[in-house]
Amino acid sequence: MSKSIIGLNSLNEKLTHLSANLSNKEITPIIKEGLEIVRADAKLLVHRNHGELVGSIQQQVKETQSGLQGIVYTNKSYAKYVEFGTGPKGQKDHDGISPVVNVTYSQHGWGIPADKVSREDALKYKWPKRKYNKKEYYMTSGQPAYPFMYPALKNNENRIKKTVEKEISKKDLEICELKKQLQNAQQQKKDFSVHASSVQAALNLKSSLSESYRVIQELLSALTAYQAAPSSLLTDNEIRHKLAGLCQLLHEIPAAYTDC
Repeated sequence: MSKSIIGLNSLNEKLTHLSANLSNKEITPIIKEGLEIVRADAKLLVHRNHGELVGSIQQQVKETQSGLQGIVYTNKSYAKYVEFGTGPKGQKDHDGISPVVNVTYSQHGWGIPADKVSREDALKYKWPKRKYNKKEYYMTSGQPAYPFMYPALKNNENRIKKTVEKEISKKDLEICELKKQLQNAQQQKKDFSVHASSVQAALNLKSSLSESYRVIQELLSALTAYQAAPSSLLTDNEIRHKLAGLCQLLHEIPAAYTDC
């Protein structure tokens, strides 16, 4: 007699997976939550002109040799000039940029071909126009730094940490709950095994009692017939043989009863 606890194997597999494998699949959504905080703040902080830069800010989680890595990035090549500033103006006014990035600024201004810049932008930044070798240029001494990536990360470090810790705690609680479910399932399996043994012992006792009752009935019938016609039925040896069988059965009953 056997029975399996439904879901016990799947519980074991899930618990093993979570305990030893809180990695890639489970951790990626947690990292993405932290990245989204940075990305959203960077989009608020970015210096806007035509809106292309703000729309290019993305997030990504990728695998490296040391583990998973989260990145907030933009594919616009001019984003670094906005973040760190350029030329003398950038060197003069670059508060808020990352202290771990060593930026070298140009010490003099330069010209931008007039056909590469819209007249609206030139007026916005107050760039004077100059002609050199019959070609027009807008002259600039650079621009101040408008950091948006580094502040978006730095200003949200504690918030990101709390978010990650909260999500990891959820996974820890899930592991604890799975352990409880597994323990309960294992106890059910153990209790069922004990119950199955008791049922089998009871069936054995019933079988012994039934056989004893059959032999007693047979022996009583034989004795009754023997008293009525002693010479024509069972011999003394046959009667003794049946009595011996009955005694053996009666001897086995206490053992079967004890097993219950």
